[in-house]
Amino acid sequence: MRQWVVLCSIGAVALGAAFGFAYIPEHFTKPDLQKMRAYRLTGVSDEKLRELYTKAHSEAERLRVVTEKEKESSRVRLMNELGECNTNMSDPAFKARHPNGCNMLPLMLFDGNPVFRIQTADEIFEDMIIGPCKFAQSNYEAKQMGCLPAR
Repeated sequence: MRQWVVLCSIGAVALGAAFGFAYIPEHFTKPDLQKMRAYRLTGVSDEKLRELYTKAHSEAERLRVVTEKEKESSRVRLMNELGECNTNMSDPAFKARHPNGCNMLPLMLFDGNPVFRIQTADEIFEDMIIGPCKFAQSNYEAKQMGCLPAR
């Protein structure tokens, strides 16, 4: 009787493992971005794609204007801070606390700052197509998000 229970237990574990291994690849393999993109495009008409591209183009222009305004206001603020610092360098106490002078590094890094990078219309368009699919970590998640066919 005891052997029967042990054999049934081992059989149940083996059967569970077999079913579990069948689902492991789906849960742990990374999804293919191009397949998800192609699947997302199957449900979208050409007219809708043209509309999305127009929206992406206007969004890119809006972002460019906003970023330029932010960049200019940051530049003005930074120049004011540097001007104030340079003015204070004549004060012996301030100069003693800042022996290296004013920090010019932010001004030198200003133009190459990734904060001011503007997405192109094509990048925004791709983001609109892919949507949340770029965050899927596995094929299973991609299927749950509607980025890949269910089966």
